[in-house]
Amino acid sequence: MGDIDRALTISFIMMLIGVLTALWNIFVFVMAERAKKASKESEIKASEYAERANEYYKVTARYYEKELERQDIELRRMVEQEKKKSDYDKKMNILKIIDMEGIMTTSRVAKVVEMDINETFDILLELLMHDRTIGSGGSPDKNNPDTNVWTKKKR
Repeated sequence: MGDIDRALTISFIMMLIGVLTALWNIFVFVMAERAKKASKESEIKASEYAERANEYYKVTARYYEKELERQDIELRRMVEQEKKKSDYDKKMNILKIIDMEGIMTTSRVAKVVEMDINETFDILLELLMHDRTIGSGGSPDKNNPDTNVWTKKKR
């Protein structure tokens, strides 16, 4: 979660920089308009200055947009990592329960881990087919998850 807080803090700072840049550009524009009224020569210089400030604002805005995109990508990556970690923790918790109990039905596992029976079934099936860390007594059927029992695998 610390990484997410860091990403949000960086996003806030970048937003603050964007707001301050906008305020600065408004200030520069106002100063340029005053100078424009003072004299014709000053008008030309102020116009050039305003154009440069506008260009600076455009460059800063592009940078800010790119930085926000980068932050969004980083935030999505961190959220995905947290989800993977959470999924792994769920899987290890279910494996531990099967190892302790020995034999369990899908609904009993779901009740113990306080998860939806379909999500529990998917994790149990992954532990059986992919990880090969548990055994099965019967054919796993998602339409009828309790027709099968899950067993501790001898290691």
